Amino acid sequence: GGKIQKVRGEIEEVKQVMTENIERILDRGDKIDLLVDKSLNLNLQASKFKKSSSQLQRKMWWNNVKLQAIIVCSVSVVFLVIILGATKCFGHC
Repeated sequence: GGKIQKVRGEIEEVKQVMTENIERILDRGDKIDLLVDKSLNLNLQASKFKKSSSQLQRKMWWNNVKLQAIIVCSVSVVFLVIILGATKCFGHC
């Protein structure tokens, strides 16, 4: 009877180890699934950020162009006023 008890004990130990290994594998699978979900979410957020940053870059470029146009027009008007004032044609030419 002692050998049978010993074999049963060893079988029980192997069964316990295998159960723990299966639980670890399942936990690891859950963690991998969670990691995949997070990486997909991160990829989506990165795409949205890239799109919005490109839109912002275009908007800032147009704002810069508008500002430069306003400055050029303002300087042109000032020069025109100075030139017309210097030639004394301002108002009666």
